[in-house]
Amino acid sequence: MLVPVDKSRFDPHFYQFLPDYSYGGRSSRVEELLRQNISPHDFEKISLRETLARGKDHVQLLQEKVAATRILLEYLEAEEERTLSIVSDARALLHPLRDIPDEILREIFVVAVMAEDDGGIGLDTDLLDTRKAAWTLSHVCHQWRAVALTSQGLWSDIHLSFMPQNSYRQRLRERAWMLGVVLDRSRSQNLSVTIISDDDLSSDPLWLMLIPTAPRWKRAHLELPFSTFQSLSGCKAFFSRLTRLDIYSDPPEEDNFQILDPFSIAPRLTTLEMKAQESDLYDIPYHKITAFITSDQMNDDHLRLLAGMPNLEGLILHHGASSSQALTSASVTLANVVVFELGEASEPEGQGSATQLLTHLLLPSLQALSLILNSEMSPVFPNNFPYAGTITFLSLRFSLLVPEDTKSLETFLRRLPKVTALKIRSQNLPASFFDMLTISADKEPVLPSLIHLDLGRCTLSDDSSRLKIDVVILSRQNHCARCTSLEEVIWDGNTIGSKAPMYRWPMSLTKRLRMSEDYEIAMPWQ
Repeated sequence: MLVPVDKSRFDPHFYQFLPDYSYGGRSSRVEELLRQNISPHDFEKISLRETLARGKDHVQLLQEKVAATRILLEYLEAEEERTLSIVSDARALLHPLRDIPDEILREIFVVAVMAEDDGGIGLDTDLLDTRKAAWTLSHVCHQWRAVALTSQGLWSDIHLSFMPQNSYRQRLRERAWMLGVVLDRSRSQNLSVTIISDDDLSSDPLWLMLIPTAPRWKRAHLELPFSTFQSLSGCKAFFSRLTRLDIYSDPPEEDNFQILDPFSIAPRLTTLEMKAQESDLYDIPYHKITAFITSDQMNDDHLRLLAGMPNLEGLILHHGASSSQALTSASVTLANVVVFELGEASEPEGQGSATQLLTHLLLPSLQALSLILNSEMSPVFPNNFPYAGTITFLSLRFSLLVPEDTKSLETFLRRLPKVTALKIRSQNLPASFFDMLTISADKEPVLPSLIHLDLGRCTLSDDSSRLKIDVVILSRQNHCARCTSLEEVIWDGNTIGSKAPMYRWPMSLTKRLRMSEDYEIAMPWQ
């Protein structure tokens, strides 16, 4: 049965696509007949034949409208996609990044390169690798390329690895061309040069290309054979910009070798990293050095080397003197050292080496001390440290294995009344550690000037120690007459086997032992 279509339910723009009439739902009589195997009455047959005749025409009409509607729908969907694309294009073209001045874009590029190399001399990627940031930034778009090519600083960090795994000789011509491009784009910019090779490079084309740039070297990390350094002797008058030198070389096989003098008159050299046992190989103005880094075991010869550096302000010594190799030299006074990092060897023989070395160094100006003690053994803390009263920043890495270790630590900390910032890196800190830092009326306070306590990713020996942290904080707030109040405590919230969230009390720890990229000393409170 045909009934008028209610078009009010549809958008008026689509009325013309709707039929005027529609068949209603199936009648109850039809449902009854369909459930049985009987023939309709004669008058019902007449109505059914009329429905059949009209229904064919109605179906044809509906099919035509469906086809037209499908075409319209496909068009509308395609138009929707085109419009969205156009809107997206407009949004992209109007993005604020397109209006960034070249000067700001250049600064962003410099930060990207610094992030890639972690702000220092990279030791793991070759500059001639096209995946490096400088190459990538110059192949994005016309503007980026123009900015990258005119940003000399992007091309000033030159790292070349001549190790066999790089198969550099198979690509020698390509690498020579790329190095030439890099040197050209760096213009007159100061260079940070890193060269690593096990083979002599005296006649290598890339090495010969770099030698004329020696007057522009500001920082150099060189791991080369002794014979390669000899080829630099003719350049000793040209290292006028060099401020940092990391130098590593195996001693020559012959005994009558000539001391290397390429850096003997570098007027601005202030930062030196080397193995102290190789110091006799080089003629270096040690008296000008203000920051020294070494990672070999200390002995009396090394103490004499330090004695020849009266202007030292920063000192990093790792794998200090073994306790089985007693130092016999007289104490060395380093009057200007304000930052000192000392690390023990991980072998059992390294136990106590830091303490042994500290007893042979007089550091009247020391303000920041970092001790990395053997984590496999009970820590040995200095007992006789005459200038402990000048230290305001203390960083310790150790393992407290037995109760006596905590007592030894307490004895050491009681000699440091001016420490305001304490950084601890340790596993399984016992409750006794926090009892030591708790202020009470019946004992003298430990670290009475403490303001910042950084426990970082330390773990606690048990859950009961967690409550001890709050006790430490409250005790230092309630006894302000005897000590300063803690302004900040940082702890990641981990006890043994737990994954608790980080606990961070007020403030954010920004005062830490650090040195800038030029290795100028930056004190913890700056």
